[in-house]
Amino acid sequence: MSKSFQQDLPFVPEWLAKKIDSYIQKKNHLNLKTYQVDRHNIYILPSKSGWLFIASLIAILTGAINYNNNMAYLLCFFLSSLGFIAMLQTHQNLNKLIIKPLTSKAVFPGQEIEFSFNASSTDSHHHIAIETQNNHNILSIDQAETTEFTISDIAKQRGLQNAKRFKLFTEFPLGLFHAWTQLQLNNSVVVYPKPVNNKLLTTDFYAGNHQKSNLSGDDEFAGIRDFKKGDSTKSMAWKAIAKTNKLYTKEFHTETGDYLIFDFNKIDNVINLEEKLSILCYLIINASKEKIHYGLKLPNQTIEPDQGDSHKHKCLTSLALYNQ
Repeated sequence: MSKSFQQDLPFVPEWLAKKIDSYIQKKNHLNLKTYQVDRHNIYILPSKSGWLFIASLIAILTGAINYNNNMAYLLCFFLSSLGFIAMLQTHQNLNKLIIKPLTSKAVFPGQEIEFSFNASSTDSHHHIAIETQNNHNILSIDQAETTEFTISDIAKQRGLQNAKRFKLFTEFPLGLFHAWTQLQLNNSVVVYPKPVNNKLLTTDFYAGNHQKSNLSGDDEFAGIRDFKKGDSTKSMAWKAIAKTNKLYTKEFHTETGDYLIFDFNKIDNVINLEEKLSILCYLIINASKEKIHYGLKLPNQTIEPDQGDSHKHKCLTSLALYNQ
């Protein structure tokens, strides 16, 4: 159990915090899609102010019994009722939340990962002052709206890295009780290999020139195809659309000049797998900056030459997930 979790529990001995955390870990499993907060996974304890409040009630009740003072009884019962209402409201402030993972940006080892999540409510209750354990986001969530928040972590090594188990909690409205839930969603982020410059030139991987590729440009007209999400409206084939009432996009051939194939097996002066992948990562980033058409050839996969951010992400993702 992390030390931060022990510190976040209000006025609880370490041995009890360990037992509570162990119980929650056994009860909660990795949720692939969503996490719904309900009475089965909400935990509540008095806060530091709450323990002081309880001690004050005991002192007032002791004085009322000792002196048989009706006003003291009345004050004690009134404050006790207020405490119970506060406990219920604190619990309900966290109840009926739904947490969903969002797509998070890929990073390199050593960089900070921002795991993104979406919070919404299934009832008409307005959830106020919901906090997160790591980033201390303060969320206000209404049924008609969704609220995004992030949890930070450091990328450790290439591959897929999942968000750690984290905590949502609240002490609203009076700060007398601390209600929390712990969750872990499958929100994997791609961690690219760490780029390493091995002083290999991109020209060492020259593979050809004047390659024709199908792009939406202003060069030689190549025909039309079905419309795909993300296509520019400027390249729409309006005549074909008017005739068929279906969406089509124009395609053009464009001369791309020289192109490269970054071949895994050509890096024969390096034995270590991770170093090879790091060198390929550096070469891909460099070729992308120079706007050169390039492809990638791994022992188990070949990616045809292209350029652009989506192509770079595809190549770097293949390196990140590569296993011999």
